[in-house]
Amino acid sequence: MNLILHFTNIAISYQDDSFGRDGLSGVRRALEKRGMELSAEGTFERNTKFVSSALRIIKRAEPQAVVMIGTYGPCAEFIKLAHKAGFHPTFVNVSFVGANALAKELGAAGEGVVVSQVVPFPWDTSLKVVADYQAAQEALDPSLSPGFVSLEGYLSGRLTAPALELAGPHPTRAGLLRAINEVGRFEISGSVITVGPKMQDAPPKVFLTVIQKDGSFKAVDRL
Repeated sequence: MNLILHFTNIAISYQDDSFGRDGLSGVRRALEKRGMELSAEGTFERNTKFVSSALRIIKRAEPQAVVMIGTYGPCAEFIKLAHKAGFHPTFVNVSFVGANALAKELGAAGEGVVVSQVVPFPWDTSLKVVADYQAAQEALDPSLSPGFVSLEGYLSGRLTAPALELAGPHPTRAGLLRAINEVGRFEISGSVITVGPKMQDAPPKVFLTVIQKDGSFKAVDRL
């Protein structure tokens, strides 16, 4: 599924720390490549939900979309306050937010919110790696539901296992990191994960999802 939005007025809300500022830099670079710049920037203090000031700044610019860099709590608070104020841009969150937690926190207000992911869609069993993940989850605890965070954990574990073998019988943190970076590419159930310096040759793939009215997620190919 594709969503062709053609937005030209984009703002950002980000937590005021090194992570948030890295996100700000990334968004600026992405817009510069397209001859664009941010129409507004709003910040909030880490580990708080004090987003009212950021909302006021951003709302004045009347953006079509707001990129959000933060955890689910303040991001959900921003979106709910925005809706109460009659402000309904497209909200775009990065995977750091915690997609399932954000959807739960937002409830009905989550419909249409976009969340980027660093892993494939956890329900797409046409991918062998996802089918293997679901099978492992079922074997561990049949009551568990697929999710983005648990799939990240599964892939991390699958990557760590061969790296530990390469690190030798007495692995150290330094040795493990060296093994991962030297190999750079690991095949996991038919999918290749690239890490370390070799990522320069194979930029990481981003997967896009949109929260549905019932709190579930729909995968989209592009915005």
